[in-house]
Parts: sequence; C-alpha cells; structure tokens
Amino acid sequence: MKKLHELDTSIQVEIVKSAGAVLAKNFGWPGGSDGTQAAKDIVTSVVDAFLSLYPEEKPHDEKIEEPKSDTEEIQQKRKYTRRNTE
Repeated sequence: MKKLHELDTSIQVEIVKSAGAVLAKNFGWPGGSDGTQAAKDIVTSVVDAFLSLYPEEKPHDEKIEEPKSDTEEIQQKRKYTRRNTE
C-alpha cells in the first residue's frame, strides 16, 4: 500500500477533502450549530495551503532527443574508416 505522500497530488487532495467531509459531519460542540461550517473552513484552508505548496504544473511538450549515434551509424563509420586505411 502506498503512503499518502507517494500518491498523485490530485488523489491526495480528494483524500483530504473526503476526510474533511467526515470531520464536518461529526464535528460540533453542545450549543454550537456552526460546528459543521467551522470544520469545512478548516479543511478548506488546509487544502488551499497544501495546494499552494505544490502549484499545478502546466503540461509542456517534451522534446525527445534521439541518441547521437546508433548502431547503424557506428557500423557505417567503421566501414568508411576501414576503406580509407586500406
């Protein structure tokens, strides 16, 4: 099983939000009707702080570099070198 910090950021956020929803349902104190809202505010601020630490990376085109010399080129160079030395 992976640990929370090993998961993708979007999955981590969903887990924290789900935990916050459970907290919001069960959070309250006698005579306080706004316990649910307080729990939601706490979770929202924690998620916002977490997301500010890991800003969303914009996808960018990756340039794939081909190897500078592959086997065919090396063989051709060797053949050419042999012809010149003979």
